[in-house]
Formats: sequence, C-alpha cells, structure tokens
Amino acid sequence: MAVDRKSHVANSVAKADIIHAMSKIRGAGEEDDKKRRERREYQLYFTRMTALSGLNGFTYQDFDYQPDLQRKQFVEPAVPNYGYLLIEAEKKAKEGYFARIGMVSALVVGGIFFDALLMGAYAGILSVMFILGATAAIFQQVGERRRAVDRAVESAKVTGARMMAEFLLKVENDRLNFEVEEEDRIDNVKRILAGVSLSVLEVCRTSAALVKIPFKLSGGLELVGKEIVINFELPDREFVPPVEWLEEKNGNFSVTDRSVMNINRLYNNAIIAAMLHTALRILERAPSLETVCMNGYFQEEGRAACLASMRMTREDIDLVTQSDNALSILEKLGNVRLQTNSSLAKVEPVSPEWIERVSKQEILTSKIYCQSVGCHHGDEFGV
Repeated sequence: MAVDRKSHVANSVAKADIIHAMSKIRGAGEEDDKKRRERREYQLYFTRMTALSGLNGFTYQDFDYQPDLQRKQFVEPAVPNYGYLLIEAEKKAKEGYFARIGMVSALVVGGIFFDALLMGAYAGILSVMFILGATAAIFQQVGERRRAVDRAVESAKVTGARMMAEFLLKVENDRLNFEVEEEDRIDNVKRILAGVSLSVLEVCRTSAALVKIPFKLSGGLELVGKEIVINFELPDREFVPPVEWLEEKNGNFSVTDRSVMNINRLYNNAIIAAMLHTALRILERAPSLETVCMNGYFQEEGRAACLASMRMTREDIDLVTQSDNALSILEKLGNVRLQTNSSLAKVEPVSPEWIERVSKQEILTSKIYCQSVGCHHGDEFGV
C-alpha cells in the first residue's frame, strides 16, 4: 500500500514537471510569435515613414522634346516564306494515293502467288491476264497521283501568291498608318512647345500620373493660357501611422501614440509635398506654363473645405529644388496657405489670375490622378 502511495506521488510529480515544461515551451512559442508580429508591424511602420519622408526631396529637369521631334523610320517585318505550302500540298496529295497503289500492288503479288500454286494452263493464262491488268491499274493510279500532285501544287502556288499579296498590302497599310501616326505625334509635340491648350492639357494629365506617392490623390484640372489650377480631393489621414514605433537595443519595440498635432503635421507636410511634386512634373513637361495653382479640399459635413493651397511659378523652381525646407521658403514667399498650427483649420483657396475675366466656355478641364504606391490601410499601422 505504501509502495502504491509512493508511486502515485512520483507520477504526480512527473506529470507536474511535464506540464510545467510544456507551459514554458508554450510560453516561449507565444513570445516568439509576439516578437515576429511586432517585427512585421515595425517593418510596415518603417516602410510607410520612409515613403513619407521621401516626399521631401524635390527635383526638376526640363523635359527634352528634341528627340521626339525626329521622325522615326518604319521597320518592315521579315518577308514570310510560303514555300512550305507547296511541300505540304505535294505530301498530302501523295498520301491520298498510298492506300490505292498499295492495294493494287498487293493484288499483283497475290496473282503471282496464285499462278505459282495452280500451275495449270488456264489458270496461268488467267493469272498472267490478272497481273497485266493489275499492273495497268498501278500505272493508272501513279498517273492520277502525278496529276493530283500537279493540281495541288498549282493550287498551293495560287494560295501562296494570294497570301503574299495580302502580306504586302498589310505592310503597306501599316507603313501608311505609321507615317500618319508619326505626323500626328510630331505635330502634337510642336503644339505642346507652342502652348496649344488642348495638347498642354493632355500633358498636364499625363505628367500628374508620373507622380508616385504613398496615398491616393486625385483632382480636377482647369487650364487657361499659361496658368492652371488643380483642385485636389484630399485623402483621409489613414496613411499617417497613428503610433510611433521605436526599436530598442535589446531587440524589443516600444509603441507610443502620436498626438493629434503630430498626425496633422505629418499629414499637412505629406499633402503639400505631393502637390509640389505634381507641380514640378507638370512644369517640366509643359514649357509654356508659367504658374500652377493648387488647392486641397476635404469633405466636411457634406461640404468641401480647403485645407491647403499653394501657388508655384517657374521663378520658384530653384528655391524649391535647392532647399532642404522648400515648404518653409514657399510659406515665407506667401505662396502657400497652410495650417501653421498643425490643426485642420480651413484656409482661403488660391485663385488663378484669369478666374474673374474668363467664361466657363473658355476653360479647358480634365481629371488627373497621381500614382498611389505602397500600403493604404490604416489597420496595418495599429488603427
């Protein structure tokens, strides 16, 4: 009885040790999972903040249209060889007679075998006549095959000539279309350089599409003469991480909530930077433009409220691209209207010079979109 009691105690202790060991293993596994999850979230945060900080570097380079004014040469495709049609036609025609000639040949062989077996006078005569008839049939099939091959080859020649004519006609049509498209392309480049409104409007639209930013930004563009105004629809603040991650020396991470003012400041800087990039890309490719006016609107209680606005001229380009703080310079010049206290207060939108003297019929309009790259969902950053 005492032995059983000691055994029971030993088993209980062993089970407790196993449970404790499993608990430690489970705890270690959960800790590893937590660290991997935190590492992944930190990488997402770091990627987003890197993208946002990357908006602060501005470049400008006049687009060189001279290569586009050079006429390109039409490249003719290789002339196809339709000789395979003759080979295939001859092969197919011959294949149609293989069975017939084979059958007649088999009958000839059978006749000879039959003659050899019977050896009788009448049978021999019949066999010889059969062989002669079968041989004549073979020659007839061979002749028919030769004529069938000739007809097939002739038909293939006609088909090949037709296909070659169609190919040459297509090449000629492609050449004419290419020349027309080249003429239109060069004329369009000349219209851009001359400041023709419709061509400049299209350049503005395609230039804005070259801007890559880590959030969605789109708007409507209005053009008159050498000035444009873009009214952007501003995105929500979800692209700004609401928390700040720091990696500590021991490999752990600390997470702190951002203040509303901090979030607003990052948001304001990002949207103004995106607007500046858009203005620079447009001014690069539309040399006739002198001024770009941009306003950012946010939907508030069903109404559009202007949260940021700016005016940029060609005279401002060097100041923007050669400064470490382009936004500050533009603010000092009075070309930017923005919430300086990091609030989301409304500002007065900038207006182009022609706004008071031009009728709606004289204004060219278009939609523009910047390229949205990277993540856009706030839940990836702890929202």
